[in-house]
Amino acid sequence: MQMSTLISEQTCTKSRSLVRIPFLLLALPIVLTSAGTAVNMPAGKEYTNSIGMRLVRIQAGEFMMGVNQTPLPESVVGRTGNIKAVASWRLSGDFDERPAHRVRISKPFYMGAFEVTNAQYERFDPGHRKFRGELGFSSADDEAVVFVSWLDATRFCQWLSKKEGLPYRLPTEAEWEYAARAGTTAHYSTGDTLPEAYLKNATQSRYPPEKPVSMVVGQTPPNPWGLYDVHGNPRNGCMTGTGPTRRGTRSTPWDGPTGISA
Repeated sequence: MQMSTLISEQTCTKSRSLVRIPFLLLALPIVLTSAGTAVNMPAGKEYTNSIGMRLVRIQAGEFMMGVNQTPLPESVVGRTGNIKAVASWRLSGDFDERPAHRVRISKPFYMGAFEVTNAQYERFDPGHRKFRGELGFSSADDEAVVFVSWLDATRFCQWLSKKEGLPYRLPTEAEWEYAARAGTTAHYSTGDTLPEAYLKNATQSRYPPEKPVSMVVGQTPPNPWGLYDVHGNPRNGCMTGTGPTRRGTRSTPWDGPTGISA
């Protein structure tokens, strides 16, 4: 349960769904930010908290958010229908990924290097163990926790904040995409296509695959900023939902206090 991942691939949702491909397996990416608080924040490049979560410092900066004008490759958009025609409506990305626009992240923050695992989440909610192995997904301690709603994730952050004395929360859509892109400008942090190592469950199916794949965190290469599973594994959840963008700038409910401006 990493508390964030690349917005063109990950869905931000506020509902618990027990049958999702691509909407059921919501992983949690977590950020730690000093915005609006008077606590003593970590200062190093990495920080490991009391439940074993490793967080990576993400420096402030600017990036182009959304899909650029280069069409997505056919290998990414896939084919559909009985004649397996190219899904042309996907070539320019989803409606809420256009137009691309510049966003400034004015303050650094920490983001979980890995998705939150079953073992870590169950320190907060031992009862969640009953969901391990549901539909064949995520049964081991070191697999990404799934079957977690947006409210569950928010309560987990609140619990962790109280336990640590530090301000944890889900990342905003802008923070997630900024960290997932990691200074790159292509469709993925790996370029316009994903290498074979990331294709653990390359399917267009909306139903569980015949043989569920491992969800052990950190099994694929990290992005340039040291974050794992921003491509592949369960989709990540965000604090803010997705929505249509406007030309020019895009305002967010987190301008100022979190150091994000559009």
